Amino acid sequence: MIIYIVVFILLSLLTILDLVKVDLLYKKILFATVLILLIVISGVRWDTGPDWDSYHNFYDDIEHFVHSSTLNFFEPGFTYLNLFSTRLGLNYTSFLFFVAVITIGLKGLVFSRNHSVLFVLLFLYYCYYLADIFSVRQFTAVSICLFGLKYIEYRRFLPFLCCILLAASIHISAVFFLLAYWFYRFKLTNAALYTLLIVGFTVGLIGVSGWAIKLVVNIIGVDAATAEKLLLYGDEGLETSHTNPYLSYTLGVLKRTFILPLLIYGQCYISTDILPRYLGYLNLLVFGNMIYFIFILSVPVITRLALPFLYMEIFLLSYLLISLNDFKLKIFFFILVLIFGAFRLYLFMYPYWDLYVPFQTIFNKFYDLRR
Repeated sequence: MIIYIVVFILLSLLTILDLVKVDLLYKKILFATVLILLIVISGVRWDTGPDWDSYHNFYDDIEHFVHSSTLNFFEPGFTYLNLFSTRLGLNYTSFLFFVAVITIGLKGLVFSRNHSVLFVLLFLYYCYYLADIFSVRQFTAVSICLFGLKYIEYRRFLPFLCCILLAASIHISAVFFLLAYWFYRFKLTNAALYTLLIVGFTVGLIGVSGWAIKLVVNIIGVDAATAEKLLLYGDEGLETSHTNPYLSYTLGVLKRTFILPLLIYGQCYISTDILPRYLGYLNLLVFGNMIYFIFILSVPVITRLALPFLYMEIFLLSYLLISLNDFKLKIFFFILVLIFGAFRLYLFMYPYWDLYVPFQTIFNKFYDLRR
């Protein structure tokens, strides 16, 4: 547990560098150093984190999964990434380092475009998603999607499409992020943003989404494995949660009830140089939350489609913090961000606490390091 606390304290202290004047070169060097630290932590873990067994067994027996395609439910890009690594003779720890470099490194490149909020972004990235230390294939796909954000801003559809296709080869849910290219540019009033959220919440609350998916599956048919998974989630709903399901839902709604109006109202504080990006990211976040509201009660697995959109929240909170001109207000908001970050980190870890604690590494002599 100590490692999580140490990293939290380190990143929270570094956020101060975004509030004071520091030479950009020093910030970049320190930022790169912290990224390397996170990659190392991710690479040396062993038998720790969600889905460890399935990913480790897949890597160990990759040849069997490749030649018996009916047993392989992973996407081709992820499959051949594993196959390529094993044929290079890399052990699983080397593969974890490789994936961490891609997953954490790409997000680091995206964050590096935002010089004024480098460490606030890194802090929130850790609090929201444990900085992808426990990376799974969707987190890698999200990194590629976020890397494509710059192509949305530059209106370069073909490179953005290539990013989406590459990400989808790692986790198919990335295909849905293609909609971001158009939704980013919508000129939406505050009333329109709130309307989208209310509609999503209402549709999800009355359960229309679960009923609609069952209807589509039964009428037109889909792949048998996909249909079984969707219908299973639809029948169980939030009962798939590791903690009290409706408590989780309530906390999710309460968090959004506070954060989303704050970010929508916060437009008036944003400096003009980053306002276009802020508005675009706000569109994406609202769209992602609408998907969350629609499906979280009836078909939770579908909310995975919203993950790249939900990442916009850490950008928006960072932009809002750095744009506040009143010193007292900025310090007050900064303290709130630190407190909220600690709470968010706890909520992220709590449902899978036994999978995160203790944090085992390859240096634990209990494990066979040759594996």
